[in-house]
Amino acid sequence: MDTRLLRTFLSLHTTGSFTATAQELAYAQSTVTAHIQALEQRLGVRLFDRLPSRTLLTAHGRHLLPIARQMLELVERAERIGDPAAGGHQVRIIAPGTICGHRLPQAASILRGQEPPVQISVAAAGTARALEALGEGSADVALVFDCEWSPGARVEGERVGAEPLTVICAPSHPLAGRRVGWQRLAEHEFMLLEEGCSYSDVVAGRLAMAARGRARVSRFGNIDAVRACVAAGLGLSVVPRVTVADAVRDGRLATIEAPGLPSPRVLLVARESEDVEPVTDRVSEVLREIFRAAGDARAPVT
Repeated sequence: MDTRLLRTFLSLHTTGSFTATAQELAYAQSTVTAHIQALEQRLGVRLFDRLPSRTLLTAHGRHLLPIARQMLELVERAERIGDPAAGGHQVRIIAPGTICGHRLPQAASILRGQEPPVQISVAAAGTARALEALGEGSADVALVFDCEWSPGARVEGERVGAEPLTVICAPSHPLAGRRVGWQRLAEHEFMLLEEGCSYSDVVAGRLAMAARGRARVSRFGNIDAVRACVAAGLGLSVVPRVTVADAVRDGRLATIEAPGLPSPRVLLVARESEDVEPVTDRVSEVLREIFRAAGDARAPVT
């Protein structure tokens, strides 16, 4: 099978647009159309529904998606066999933004110093998307948060640590440095990460219960925006302690002691496949060591 057809298929799935796919791949739009038509004819099924706003995968297209990704990955790996500059296998890690920013840089440094060196690519995502990426074959290793309070299905994986949470506020806030209950906290505006962040969803639910459905919660797409708004005195938030340690130490943020904060477990989940290479085990072991060194694996789960 012509791998160009598969690359065009994957690009169209990502962009949702024949025009955007043509721009991304530097093709004429007619070439993109021809590639998709050729692939559909080859397989004997329709792969996309053409809607006015975008293209969407059909059931057959969703079935092809992980297969196409795996096929292209195998081709890329084969092409690197004779290239000494390729630096070995690349392991694709998907994890929450907190872990991407505060744990994985150390992993990358360690792995590059090993022989042979290991390259990692990192993508930020919540638990649902991370597990989906493993199933599709677009990621090799996922680190996900599993919160005890979460009402959803439990995630099956190896626990490698925990990320304790803390309530943060501006240093001038009247609750700064105090211990208060959830009913008192629920009287204030909260800024949490977007829906799908397991611990933020749990905190939002707890606030809603304490405020009898009248909690004031805003959602943000990244933790940097949350920290900036809290520092400006716009409200409170609950975030992993590691993400605000420097700001609290420097006096830019303050903390509030709250009873019963969840301490999300960090689970390591590896892609289940017969072609998973030993280098993936090397990456997993480095991740275990990083969390052990941070003391997270011994942190109590409340």
